[in-house]
Amino acid sequence: MDATFWAQIWAQVALLIFLGVIIYLKVPGMVTRARRFARGEDRI
Repeated sequence: MDATFWAQIWAQVALLIFLGVIIYLKVPGMVTRARRFARGEDRI
C-alpha cells in the first residue's frame, strides 16, 4: 500500500462525493420543474 494506492482511493472518494453533491443539488430543481409541468405552469 504505497502512496499511489492511497491517492487513487482518495481521488475516487472525492469523485463520488462530487457526483453525489451534483445529483443532490439537481434533484430538487427537477422535481419542482416536473410538478410545474404536471400542473401546466411551464409557460413563462
